[in-house]
Amino acid sequence: MSPQVVILIVQTAIGAVTTGVIAWYTWVTYRLHKSAQDQTRVLRDQLDVAKQELKMKTQRERKDAEPIIRYQCGTNTRQKIRCVFQNVGAQIFDLEIAHRGDVEASLTARQNVLRGEDFAVDVQAPTQDLPSSLPFEIHYSTRLDERFAKHFELQTSSGIPTEVKTVRI
Repeated sequence: MSPQVVILIVQTAIGAVTTGVIAWYTWVTYRLHKSAQDQTRVLRDQLDVAKQELKMKTQRERKDAEPIIRYQCGTNTRQKIRCVFQNVGAQIFDLEIAHRGDVEASLTARQNVLRGEDFAVDVQAPTQDLPSSLPFEIHYSTRLDERFAKHFELQTSSGIPTEVKTVRI
């Protein structure tokens, strides 16, 4: 065999081996790429599940932290009304009252009202009879540090407050 034929055979063998190595490397790279795509898809699905679980946990915590203020009873005179409320939900923090007009309103409660505890709102007009309708608000915080205002409309003829709305402040 001539040296040129040997060189040609060696070159062909080197080319075949090189082509085989490139084909093998392409196949391995494709498998790595496919595996990375699968891992990304699994991680994305896990992230979606974690987000849903966090959202449900947050909703559950918010619901568990929500106070429920119910009107219990009251007393009524021409110049003074006392409305007794009970907290049947979660603990209330930083309880305050806000009102409008020429009347005085006060709370007979601590700043923090536990579940099952009563508190009263006293409304009085120092110099004249109470107006026929009196709006007032009870402001409070939840254990999640969310601040709310419950708006009431008090009909002074009956002495019964009607809850109008609750808003986050």
